[in-house]
Amino acid sequence: MEMVLPIVFIASASEGLGVVDAVQTLLNPALHGVAEVRPWPGTFRLTMAYIESLERILDLSEFAVLVLTPDDKTESRGSERLSPRDNVIFELGLFFGRLGRNRSFVIVQHDVDLKLPTDLLGLETAAFSLPPGQDVKTALASACARIAAAIRQAINELPRKPRLGDEERAFQTAMRKFGDRIAGTWWERITTRLQAPALSFLRIEVDEVHSSVALGGKAYNSNGIHVATWRSAAARLEPDRVVYVRQCQRLDAKTTAWLPGLAEVTFNDSSDAIVQGDGKFWESDESRPEDTVIKFVELRRSPDESDSLTMQKGSDKDRQALVREKLENW
Repeated sequence: MEMVLPIVFIASASEGLGVVDAVQTLLNPALHGVAEVRPWPGTFRLTMAYIESLERILDLSEFAVLVLTPDDKTESRGSERLSPRDNVIFELGLFFGRLGRNRSFVIVQHDVDLKLPTDLLGLETAAFSLPPGQDVKTALASACARIAAAIRQAINELPRKPRLGDEERAFQTAMRKFGDRIAGTWWERITTRLQAPALSFLRIEVDEVHSSVALGGKAYNSNGIHVATWRSAAARLEPDRVVYVRQCQRLDAKTTAWLPGLAEVTFNDSSDAIVQGDGKFWESDESRPEDTVIKFVELRRSPDESDSLTMQKGSDKDRQALVREKLENW
């Protein structure tokens, strides 16, 4: 069976195609039999939107080379400087987020005063200069040799990135859309058999790096007193459902440790907007597993911005009153 080689994707602005051609020409022999080098021309499908093509490339690629060339002029704080195209900076962020910095490499022409986002100023890049009369391939030889060596080392040391088929990519896309639809602020009513109902005010945020979501909030007892803070340590999206590791720090406990638990929430997707869900979580202490408690939850979206303002910046008295009101009218 023929081995499927990892894909190295080269991205640039259209103005940087000359550099891309030279990078491909240099990387092909350096990575022969080790990786497949694919420049961006020819990888974008005519029937797909730009972002859809990028998502497909992100799923297929194990490495990325981003070429930053002086293609635009940007005015910043009263001075005008050369800068890369915005779409290349956007793609750089996507590849860094999905593949990680150890699989993403940046080529920068450093003999021009190129304006880069401040977050990139401390980043080690494969720099090159292009003196008058020198051809691009010669100018890039050293930078590409460094990148090829780094890719070979990464292939030897890092696990292979699974390559998804069309069905898996479609599922991932559906899950990302589901994550977008449940993102926002929520109220969570918590009930057990032996205690009065409690209430959490929580936020669900999209986790682009892991194609999932992150959850976190604060829990209040029936009197509106803050009794616990909780967060998700890891979460998995399923159709209409989120399963996550729930860590809880109880304010009334003798320890400040984050106690582990498992949670699941199924969302009611019967309309255009997702506004309700229900589920449960298991709250436990590793030292006393026999005391594990199952708590049931109902979630309702909180579209009222005044609720968020009160819960985040309001006084203790205002928060307590709001929590009591929400519990009484649930």
